[in-house]
Amino acid sequence: MYRTLKVPRSNLNVFTNLTPAELGRPTVHCILKSGRQSSSKWQDVFADVHLVFGNIVGSGESTEDQSEFEVVQDTRGWEGNSSLVVSFCAPSWVVLREPYTATVSFGVQCTPQSTSTFFKPLGIKMNAYTTQLTDNDHVFITEFRPKESGYRSGVKSARHGSAADSPGVSQNPHNFTANMDSQKAQIVALTGRIENLPADFKTRLKESGVLNSRRLSPFTLGIHIGGPCQFILNFPAPVHAGCNLDIESEYSYIDVITPVADHINSDGFSDFMYPSFIHEIGPVLWNMPCVNLEHLPIIDTTKKADLGWLFTLFALQFSIRELRLRERAITEEEDHGDVRIHFKDSIRSLFMHFTDLEGKKINIFGLINPGKSRLHIVIFVASLRLDMANHSVLDTAILSVDEKI
Repeated sequence: MYRTLKVPRSNLNVFTNLTPAELGRPTVHCILKSGRQSSSKWQDVFADVHLVFGNIVGSGESTEDQSEFEVVQDTRGWEGNSSLVVSFCAPSWVVLREPYTATVSFGVQCTPQSTSTFFKPLGIKMNAYTTQLTDNDHVFITEFRPKESGYRSGVKSARHGSAADSPGVSQNPHNFTANMDSQKAQIVALTGRIENLPADFKTRLKESGVLNSRRLSPFTLGIHIGGPCQFILNFPAPVHAGCNLDIESEYSYIDVITPVADHINSDGFSDFMYPSFIHEIGPVLWNMPCVNLEHLPIIDTTKKADLGWLFTLFALQFSIRELRLRERAITEEEDHGDVRIHFKDSIRSLFMHFTDLEGKKINIFGLINPGKSRLHIVIFVASLRLDMANHSVLDTAILSVDEKI
C-alpha cells in the first residue's frame, strides 16, 4: 500500500531559508512510528520516497479500480507556494499495528553534514513534519502510487528478455510454494506450478512423454519439449539448474520442483555471485548504478590518518556468519571454502594495499587460480574516488591475460 503525505509549505522553510551552498543535497525519508502512549515502541524508515510540489484533489479513499484522489502538480516547484506531496510504499501490517495512534514523519536522514545544517532548526529527530496517520487532511492511503492504476512491472534481464518476448512463450503468472526443512527452519526447495496448459502442448506431451527444463538465469527456468521454451518460470530466489518435473495424470498442470541454490557451495551458479547477466555488449549489472568516474572526487591516500573509516567500511561488508568463518579460518589456519568470503577479501585487499593501510602500497594486482600458476587478470589502480551511493570506488583498468598475451 502507498502512503501519501501532504507536507504544508510552512514546514519547508527549513529548506528555503538556506542558501544553495548551505542546503546542499540532503537525503530525505519518511518514518512510521508508534504512538506516544504505545506499550511497544517501534519505528520503520522508508528511504524510497517520491516528491512533487502540488495539491491533492479528492478524498484519498481507494476503490477496486483506482484511487479517489489526484495530485495536481505545481510546475513552479520551489518558486511556488504549493505543498510538498511525498509518497512511499509500506507494508500494510506496519500500519495495522497501530492504525489510530501511529505517526508518519517526513525528515532528513542523519549524516555528519546534514546534522550540522539541520540539527538546530529541526531538533534531534530531524523531522520537518509529523502528523497522525488518522489525519485525513494530510495523510492518504491508496493501493497504488498516485496517478497509477497498477504496480510497475519489473525490468526484464537483458540475457533472456528476447526469449520471453518470443511467440509461443507463456508469461502468465505462476503459483510458487516454498518447501521447508522443519529441523533447520529454512526453505530448501521451491515448487512452481504451470496451469492452463494449451491443447497443442498437451498433445505433444502425450505423444513424446519427454519434458525438459533449461536454466535461463539463476532465477529463471524454461520448460520445453525439445526446441524453444514454451513456459518461463521466474522464481523469487536463485535455484538449481536441475529440477523434478511432476506432470499431473490428466495433464492439467505441471509442478516444477527445484532446490534453492546455496552460494556457499556454489550450486551451479558461481557466476552469479555478483548479480549480472551476459549480453552482446558485455556484462549487465543488476544492482550497481552507472557512475561517471570523472565526476567523482579523488580521495587523498597520502593522509593515512584520515582513512580509518575504510576499516569500518570493509568490516561491515561481512555478515555475522562470514565474520565467524573468516576469524575461525585465520585462527585455525584452514581454508573456510566460502567463495563469497574470498571474493570480499580480494576487494578488501585491493583497497587496503592501494591506500597503504595494510602492508606495502601496491598499484598493480594480479588474479590467479590457486590450483594453477598462470596469471589470469591484471588490475591497474589509478585512484581512490568517493561515491556517496557506494561509499568508495577504485578507478581501475583491467587486463585479461590470455595465451596470446
